[in-house]
Amino acid sequence: MKCIQLIQRVFRGSQTRIKLYSRLVDTKYETKSVRFKRRLLGFKMWRISQKIEKNVKLQAEYFDKLIKEV
Repeated sequence: MKCIQLIQRVFRGSQTRIKLYSRLVDTKYETKSVRFKRRLLGFKMWRISQKIEKNVKLQAEYFDKLIKEV
């Protein structure tokens, strides 16, 4: 039972951090803390990599579909 609660706590915490960081990045929040600035920069890079990954998958699916038609 403790493991289930721990997993839920970690998952909910990560979801809350993602929402918080998204809101801060979207409002162009400027922080004075070096460590928090690094975290926000890492989050920005994670969001960009997610977008790139999504676009690559879509292009690969389109290319596969195109090859099958030919």
